[in-house]
Amino acid sequence: KVPMKPLIRNSALALLSVTWIAGCADLAGQQAMEAKSTLIGMPKAALLACAGAPERQAAADGQEFLTYTSNRIETYSAGAYGSLGTVWGPAGGWYMGNAAGPAYYDARSLNRSCVATFTVKNGKVEKVTYGGDAADANLSGLCWPIIGACLAPAKVPATAK
Repeated sequence: KVPMKPLIRNSALALLSVTWIAGCADLAGQQAMEAKSTLIGMPKAALLACAGAPERQAAADGQEFLTYTSNRIETYSAGAYGSLGTVWGPAGGWYMGNAAGPAYYDARSLNRSCVATFTVKNGKVEKVTYGGDAADANLSGLCWPIIGACLAPAKVPATAK
């Protein structure tokens, strides 16, 4: 017999941990999106001090373009997936999967990137744009390594320190 109180407590702690971790990941993405407006007006010298030297730099029409890149490799193990449900297998018997059976996939790695470009005019940041995978707002957290040090210390997520 399994005691219910420890089981409930452990389940609640596991759920809380997952929620906390997911919240931190979302916080980095949310703050990266906010940085697109909060960094407007930052002096170029301050940007260089917090983000470092850019990988690329160009100038045109009285504007400077400072470009930074951040890469992250995500690795996934081989496995199988299918809908959650039981179906009758072609050889007889019940198994988990979808009507066609589970789909299998090989191990793979994805190189995710953020290409952050700061447009500077009259010595101040005028615009911040994200490219690469971070052009999708759901992946803007990829830009955290670039802009994180430029945000106020109170805004730094615990997982990014």
